[in-house]
Amino acid sequence: RPRLRVGDRWTRDQRLTLEELLIGYTRAGAFFEFAETERGQIAPGMQADITVFDADLFALAAEAPQQLDHVRSALTIVNGRIVQETL
Repeated sequence: RPRLRVGDRWTRDQRLTLEELLIGYTRAGAFFEFAETERGQIAPGMQADITVFDADLFALAAEAPQQLDHVRSALTIVNGRIVQETL
């Protein structure tokens, strides 16, 4: 979200960066499941479900964050199997 509305004012202190958001869904999620040695990041020997997007999220976040809503999944791999592909 670009901003959090509080009353009639928008505040910046409740926003997450794209990096914080992705860490929350990956490494932090694995940590809270007590699975940080098995998953949560792309590394040798780690389990991974992977989604490839049709745009560079970090470039969009820096240049045109309003366009992030239009990014779609191009490829999704779960347990080593392609479950969705539009490439």
